[in-house]
Amino acid sequence: MGRKERKRITQNEQVRELLEKESLTDEEIQFIKQSYSGIGGLVRTGWDNGQFFTPENVTEFVIKMLGIEGGRILEPSCGSGGFFEHLPSTCDVVGIEIMSEASKVAQICYPKANILQEDALQVTFDEPFDYCIGNPPFGLKVDFDFASGGKFKSEVAFVEYGLRNLKDGGILGMVVPDSMLANKKETPFRKWAIENNRLLGVIGFPTQTFFHSGTSVKTSLLMIQKGRENPNEDYDVFFAVAEKIGWCTRGNPTDSDLDAIYHEYASWPQSHLNRRKRGVDPIVVPFQNPLDIIEMPEGQYALAL
Repeated sequence: MGRKERKRITQNEQVRELLEKESLTDEEIQFIKQSYSGIGGLVRTGWDNGQFFTPENVTEFVIKMLGIEGGRILEPSCGSGGFFEHLPSTCDVVGIEIMSEASKVAQICYPKANILQEDALQVTFDEPFDYCIGNPPFGLKVDFDFASGGKFKSEVAFVEYGLRNLKDGGILGMVVPDSMLANKKETPFRKWAIENNRLLGVIGFPTQTFFHSGTSVKTSLLMIQKGRENPNEDYDVFFAVAEKIGWCTRGNPTDSDLDAIYHEYASWPQSHLNRRKRGVDPIVVPFQNPLDIIEMPEGQYALAL
């Protein structure tokens, strides 16, 4: 076991000791936020339920890319609540987490959020949400009625679940494995998603994004807006690849491309952020067919059909 892994285990044990206390100081809560990393990795190993927590700079990037300024927010795999750190205080937040320890951490660190310790795929809501965010578990077999047909793993189920619980025009932003965006098996899901919703963008992350938890699974941010009034209408899609994430493959600090990508998207006339400023309908807009622009630079891919 390496030094980094020993440190992670020690910090998690310290957090567990703090969770037993009746009350916590602000400093202890901050330590929990900074130190708790859960028990698992990015993919299922048979005992960790696919548990992994997203780096803070990535969670902040997702919130900025979606342009969240308020409204009802759903995080169906919230872990310890890392995505909540950068949400505006005006948001009405619901987080769901199946693991008892992680859900308790989220409740302590983000008391204004409504945290449910449940299997999200079995939870229903009477009122739809404005946004759905998160980093769902990867590679789990799940019991879920897929609207896109077939049987898929947990990452597809959580994206479908998120879209199902959004209002028309609501926006989903999830960190997903690139395999979901390219594997032939997931083709029915991708076709269903594009035919019934508007693909806003795909931003590829480098393999070192989750270095600090010991994995190099390739991931991307998938942004989808719920609804498609005219399935035959073409539209533009924003594709980008972040080559630098803030640390290199050895974990040493580097620059990051995330701010540049955000500003590029925010200034792009067809981005939902720009259209919102201009008061353009979030669903019915002219655009270019995403089926024609799936090629990515240097062999990267975004959404293969």
